[in-house]
Amino acid sequence: MTAGPSLTARSRSTAYWTVFQIGASSAMRLGSNLLLTRLLAPEAFGLIGLAMTVVVALSLLSDIGINRSIIREPDGDTPAFLQAAWRVKVLRGLIIAMGVCVAAILLWLLGPHFAAPESVYADPLLPGLIATTAFVALSSGLLSCNSDLANRRMDYRRIVTVKLSGQLISILATLGAAYLNGSVWAIAIGIIIGAIADVLLSFLCYPGPPMRWNADPQIAARLWKFGRWIMLSSALSIFHTNAEKFILAALLTPTEFGLYIIAVTWLGFGMMLFSTLQGRIGYNAFSEISLSRRHDLPRVYRKLQWLADLYLISVFATLHFGASPLIDLLYTDTYSEAASFLSLTAFGVLSARYNLATELLMSLGDSRALGIASSIRSVALVIALPLGYWTGGVVGLILAYALYPLVQAPFLLFRLHGHLPRSVNLMDLAWPGLVLVLAVELVGF
Repeated sequence: MTAGPSLTARSRSTAYWTVFQIGASSAMRLGSNLLLTRLLAPEAFGLIGLAMTVVVALSLLSDIGINRSIIREPDGDTPAFLQAAWRVKVLRGLIIAMGVCVAAILLWLLGPHFAAPESVYADPLLPGLIATTAFVALSSGLLSCNSDLANRRMDYRRIVTVKLSGQLISILATLGAAYLNGSVWAIAIGIIIGAIADVLLSFLCYPGPPMRWNADPQIAARLWKFGRWIMLSSALSIFHTNAEKFILAALLTPTEFGLYIIAVTWLGFGMMLFSTLQGRIGYNAFSEISLSRRHDLPRVYRKLQWLADLYLISVFATLHFGASPLIDLLYTDTYSEAASFLSLTAFGVLSARYNLATELLMSLGDSRALGIASSIRSVALVIALPLGYWTGGVVGLILAYALYPLVQAPFLLFRLHGHLPRSVNLMDLAWPGLVLVLAVELVGF
C-alpha cells in the first residue's frame, strides 16, 4: 500500500491553498464592500451587522464542536459517525433559527419602549432583518458533514474551491440586489442566496457517504462528552465576540455603528489568514503529532508561534498606523470616521496571540481548559468594558474590548506547561505587558 503524503507536505499544501483562499476571498469582499459603500448608506452596514451578530451569538450558544470531533475521533470518517453528527447539526440549526425568531419578536415588542430614540435598537427595520437571518442558521445546520470530512483529510483544494464559489454567488446576488433596491435588504437577500448555495455545494462537491438521519446514542454521547466544554466556551464567547457590538448599538446611531462595522470588517481581513491557518494547520498538525510523536509537539508549537508573532505584529502595524490613509484612499468622505475606529480595534490583533495555544490544548483533548479560559475572559470582560467606558467613553470601551483577551494568558501558559513543560518561553510571559505598554503609549490612556 502506498503511503499518503506526509504531514509536512499536507501542511505545506494547506498553507498554499489557504493563502490563495484568503487572498481571493479578501479581494472579493473588499471589492464588494467598496461597491456597496457607493450604493448603500453607512447605517445599512450597522443594521445588518447587528442582525448577523444575533444569529452568530445564538450559534455560539449551542456550539459543541462537531467539526472538531469529526477531525479528532478515530472513527470520525465513518458513515455512521458522519450521519449521526449531521443529525445533531440539523437539530442544532433548527433550534438556533427558532431562537433568532424569538429574539426578533422580543425586539419588535420591546424595542420601541426601551431603546434610545436614535440608537440602532430603535430602528424599525432591525426586527425584520433579524428574523430573516434565521434562514442562515437553518441552512448552516443542513450543510453536509462531508465538508468536515474533507477538512479532516486536509483536502483544501476542494474546500477552497467550494467556499470561494459560494462566496462569489453571495456577492453577486448582494450587488445585484443593491443596484436594483438600494436598501439594507439587498445585503440580507445576498446572505440568504449565499446560504442556499453553500448547502447545495456541500452536497454536490464533497465526496463521502450520503447524509441520513442516524440517531446513534453512543456517537451522540461521545459528541456531547467532548463538546460540553466547548459548548461552555462557545456560550461564553457570545460575550467575548459580540459584547461590544450589543453595547455600542445602544450608544451609537445607526450611521456611527455602521462605520464601526466597516472598521471591524478590515480587522477581519487582517485576522482571516491567521485564524484560518491556526485551525487548518495548527489544530490538525497538533492532533496528528500528539498521537504519533508527542515529543515533537513543543518544537512544532514554537515554530508556528514564531511565525504567528511575526504575522500579528505586521498586521497590527498596517491597520493601526495605516488606518487613515487606507480609509481615505478607498472610501468616500462619508466613511472617513471609520479610520479612528480601525486604529483602536487593531489592538485586537495582538491580543489574539494565544489562540494557537488553545488549539494545542484542544488537540491534547483538554477541552476543559478552553472552558475555564473562557470563564476567565468573561469575568475580565465584565470588568473591562465598564471600566473602559468610565475612563475613556466609547474610545475607552473599544480599546478595553480589544485588549481584555490578554488576561487569559497566565492560565493558558500554566495549563500548557503542565502538558508540555518545554513549550513556554519568555516571550509568552512578556507579551501581555508589552502590548499594554504599547497601547498606553499610542492611545494615551
